[in-house]
Amino acid sequence: MKDDINCLVCSNNNWELLGKTQYLKSDVYWNDSEFLHRKHIFFDIWHNGASKVELKRFVCKNCGLVIDLPRPSDENISDKYNYMVENRKKVIKRSIESISSLKKEYKESLEIIKTIKSFFKKRKLEILDFGGRDGHMLSPMQKMGHKCYLVDYYKNPVIGVNRLGNNLDDIPENLKFDLIICRHVIEHLSDPRSQINKFKPFLKKDGLIYAVVPIDMINRKNPHKDPVTHINFFQEDSLRILFESAGFKTIFSKSKKSTYHGNFRITARLLAKIDKDVKVNYKGSYEKTFYYLKPNLLTKFKLYSFKSILKVLYIKNKNLIM
Repeated sequence: MKDDINCLVCSNNNWELLGKTQYLKSDVYWNDSEFLHRKHIFFDIWHNGASKVELKRFVCKNCGLVIDLPRPSDENISDKYNYMVENRKKVIKRSIESISSLKKEYKESLEIIKTIKSFFKKRKLEILDFGGRDGHMLSPMQKMGHKCYLVDYYKNPVIGVNRLGNNLDDIPENLKFDLIICRHVIEHLSDPRSQINKFKPFLKKDGLIYAVVPIDMINRKNPHKDPVTHINFFQEDSLRILFESAGFKTIFSKSKKSTYHGNFRITARLLAKIDKDVKVNYKGSYEKTFYYLKPNLLTKFKLYSFKSILKVLYIKNKNLIM
């Protein structure tokens, strides 16, 4: 675990403390089936069998990225996924998604194709979904005749999608893509900028990256109840800065209400292409983070649907809002 780091987006070391949370291994909620394996990863694998761990939440005063310290290293993240692979049947039980949630995700898939088609001259595309689990997001694209590939630890892709392996190292060197989709992945990575740089050799000359992350910091100045799943907390500006600092030019960047595996999410998303001459624009990113960290009532109505607001009113623990 790392206790002191430079910002993983902008490389600065200018952090502001937001809050802290103490985790006790003896807390009852860890014994819930949803948290039992996270308990083992957090206390036993990441913290060498500790019974008590305190995390502090920080925001970068330069770019607005939010992280918790101490923070898992590359080795810690690798240990996490190795454990998940070894215990796949217990840890990853594929839920049967509702027809409505699949329709919404398929709609996003079609929106991606509609967004990027103006950049390509009616040709069939080669598309990679990085970390797309079973590749179900690619199904509409595959049915349109595009060649679809998947990189993920999940070994049972949907029909028509070619799984290449667990990570980018498993991709043949001569295979390049018109589009790389990186959806709900970057928030899990120990070194997101390094990973984004690794995409470059696999993009064609006019290739694009479409990225989506949850804005998972709303009303949360303290570390989450679940400290294992997400370790990077972005909003639309800090996500854009991440790509700009890695040498990508942003074509568009925005926030949007959406669903992920049937769950309501507010997400930041962007479309970008390689541009070695791009200049990083930090203006307003730190302030935008606090727009989410400390939303006023009007902001909450903008961020949530009316149905979601009614649900939030009945939730006592603010850490469970998202």
